[in-house]
Amino acid sequence: MKRYGLFNDTRITPSDASFFAIQAALSSYPGDPIRKELHGIVAGISALSDQAQQSALAAKGAGLLSRAVPFVEYCVWDYTLVSSVALKEFASWVDDLQNVANAPPEAGDTTSFLTDDTSYFVATLAVLSSHPSLSSWLEYYPEHLNGRQFFERKTIGAILSRFANITPGPLQHCANAMFTTMPAAPDDFYSGKQLRSEDWNYLRPVY
Repeated sequence: MKRYGLFNDTRITPSDASFFAIQAALSSYPGDPIRKELHGIVAGISALSDQAQQSALAAKGAGLLSRAVPFVEYCVWDYTLVSSVALKEFASWVDDLQNVANAPPEAGDTTSFLTDDTSYFVATLAVLSSHPSLSSWLEYYPEHLNGRQFFERKTIGAILSRFANITPGPLQHCANAMFTTMPAAPDDFYSGKQLRSEDWNYLRPVY
C-alpha cells in the first residue's frame, strides 16, 4: 500500500496517547498554487523517513492551510484524550485515507473543473501523540469551545495555526501523523454536489 502522507507504518500505541484530526474542503481551480504546494508537501512526507523533516513539512502544510482559511467551505475535526481510543481513531482515519489514495479511480468519484458548481480539494491532518504539546492544548482549547464555535472560520484558523507552530508544537513530538490532499491528481476535483452527498455528510459548513 502506498504510504500517502503517512509518517510511519507503526501501529504501536504510545502510553497516554491523545489524537487529533482535521479535514477541510477548500474551493480551488486549475493551477491553484496552494494546492500545488500542498501536493508537494504530501509527496515529500511520503518519500522521507526522518520524522523531524516530516514534521517540518506537515507544519508547513498546516501553515499554508491556515492562510487559506478564507477558501475553506466545509470542515470536520475530532479528538480524544482517551489513550485506548486514540490509536483506534488514528488507525481508522489513516486506513480510510490510504484506501481512497490506493483505490482505482471510478467514474463519478471526482470531476474535472466545473464552471456551474464550486470545485474543491480536501486536505487532512491526523496526529497521534503522547506528548503534552498535544494533550495540554486539547485540554485548553477545544475542550472549552461551545458548539456554536466549532466550525467558525476563526476556530478553524486557530486550529491550523497551532499545528503550523513546529517548535514547540504537537507535530514535532508526535508518535505518528498523516498529512494528505485529495484528489491526488491535480486536474481532478470534488464538486459541491459531491461534498453535500451522503458520502461526505460528516463535513460541516464553515462560516
